[in-house]
Amino acid sequence: MYALVDGVKAYLLPFAAALRNQVEEQEDPEMKRRVAIVAALLVLAFAAPALAQIRITQLGDYDEVHQWHDAGWWWTNHPDWVRSHHPTWWGDYDDGHVWRPAGWWWQSNPGWVRRHHPEWWGDWDDNHVWQPADWWWQHRTDWVRSHHPEWWGDYYEGAWYPASWWVVNFPDWVRLYHPEWWGAPYQGVWYPASWWAVNQPNYIVENHPDWWGDYDDSGVWYPASYYYANRPQWAVTNHPDWWGDYDDEHVWRPAPYWWQLQPEWAAVHHPDWWGDFDDRHQWYPASYWWHRDPDWARDNHPDWSGDFDDRHVWHSDEWWQRRDPGWVSAHHPDWLGAYDQQRNWHNLSWWGARDPAFIQQSHPQWTFALQRAIVQQQVQRERATQLAAAVASQQRQVIATNHELAQTSAREVARQQRLQQEAVALRDQQLRLQQQALQQAREKNLLNEQQLSQLKTAQQQAEQRAAQKAAPQHEAQQKAAEAQGAEQQRAAEKAASQHEAQQQKATEAQGAEQQRAAERAASQHEAQQKAAEAQGAEQQRAAERAAAQREAQQRKAAEAQGAEQQRAAEREAAQREAQQKAAEAQGAEQQRAAERAASQHEAHQKAAEPQGADQRSRQEHKVQQ
Repeated sequence: MYALVDGVKAYLLPFAAALRNQVEEQEDPEMKRRVAIVAALLVLAFAAPALAQIRITQLGDYDEVHQWHDAGWWWTNHPDWVRSHHPTWWGDYDDGHVWRPAGWWWQSNPGWVRRHHPEWWGDWDDNHVWQPADWWWQHRTDWVRSHHPEWWGDYYEGAWYPASWWVVNFPDWVRLYHPEWWGAPYQGVWYPASWWAVNQPNYIVENHPDWWGDYDDSGVWYPASYYYANRPQWAVTNHPDWWGDYDDEHVWRPAPYWWQLQPEWAAVHHPDWWGDFDDRHQWYPASYWWHRDPDWARDNHPDWSGDFDDRHVWHSDEWWQRRDPGWVSAHHPDWLGAYDQQRNWHNLSWWGARDPAFIQQSHPQWTFALQRAIVQQQVQRERATQLAAAVASQQRQVIATNHELAQTSAREVARQQRLQQEAVALRDQQLRLQQQALQQAREKNLLNEQQLSQLKTAQQQAEQRAAQKAAPQHEAQQKAAEAQGAEQQRAAEKAASQHEAQQQKATEAQGAEQQRAAERAASQHEAQQKAAEAQGAEQQRAAERAAAQREAQQRKAAEAQGAEQQRAAEREAAQREAQQKAAEAQGAEQQRAAERAASQHEAHQKAAEPQGADQRSRQEHKVQQ
């Protein structure tokens, strides 16, 4: 790939030189500036598409006989080799069964990638060319730490490999150095938590409530480290029980990372990050234990204050206090805590580690509960010291046989040493503060003899539990040493086997390639036959469609003619009915006119009768006279 890029550069150099000469020949400064801008734009216009095409299409490598094949060929014929040597050659087949790299998919169908392959980590560079995560880690390390800390992985022999590669090749190293790389295998392939959130979300709910993460505004799931890098205030407000802290490089690490790699530092700085170790010495938060074995959590850690929400997800007292303090007051008045100067609420464990005197001064009725929490913290710190030594021993055993792993882990080892020194100084300071708080409580009679006896008993019980948990750790160290010897023997056998396999593959590769060429020829012939059959079938279907269309047109025409005749008959019947109604209306009108005339005649007669009577009266009067 890089040879092709160099070829493109060599092709463009004469063109760039000619443009540079044109710039130098210009005397007018303004004209010289304009020509220089045009030259730069032309170079970018020619160079960027060519380099972009090369970066997308030229993924590949040479086989044993020094024949170059693209990534699609390697994925088809040697997928295990790709996973071992080039795990970021991400890609898949399109509808035409052509293998396309992840950059092509992100360019053509980003929605499909988000739904099916969120583990194809990468982003667009300044030329809008999609680059995978290893390119970014090699060229823009600081940018990745500040924008995409969820691209989990590390360097080996100078190259960056994703978490999936590390889990397959060095699972013990991942377990001891990166417990924050959340993920699990599916059908023999390891996928990060982001893949599970998209493809198997119920798996996270049922098995790993400790994989802290949430969906952003566009519906994409990201782990807690992403939000603490890009939206820290949102994370603090909405998920205060995503426990964690920033390392020297300002990368946010979750509580499992700190408790497993620096248990002493975590016990001193954050005793309110509740959780415990399983039989494999992996630390899980309280939400995980309450989900997997609530009876065990209730019996062994009654100090883990919290409750389940409507979706049966357990949250700590601090989470509930931020979400609904009224509900906490009504349902859990036993959850003791107070607000600091920034109006952030903290439980009693937090105050016991940082400022026990404040609680005794402001809430003296909490003295016994505070001292009980302090006893638990002191035992926890002692156990953390033992755990730190055990973890360091296991880490040395893992990297002892691999020089590259030792170099990769050197940065982590240096950080652990610095944090351990810091933890020791703070531990001594905490012990003094807690002892002073206990002495003040005795002097002020805030603790009676019975409570002091209970505190002593609680300390003895806590020490016994810590000792019981330390015994399996010693046994685990012995098993780890035995496993290391077995691993060294397997490594030697594996090296001999690989050497023999490489020689055998070199002799078989040529014959296999010839066989594949014959198979491709047969496949092409079969494809041509299928194409001819498909063409004949398509012609037959076209004829059937044409006949069906003609029949449908004739049927529609006949139906339309019958419908038109029926509508004409209906119109004629309607006209006859209208004429009949008009004739009836005319006869009725004539009858009403005759009745009006008769009525008028009768009225005239009635009007004439008084006049005739009056005349007769006058005549009779004259006769009488």
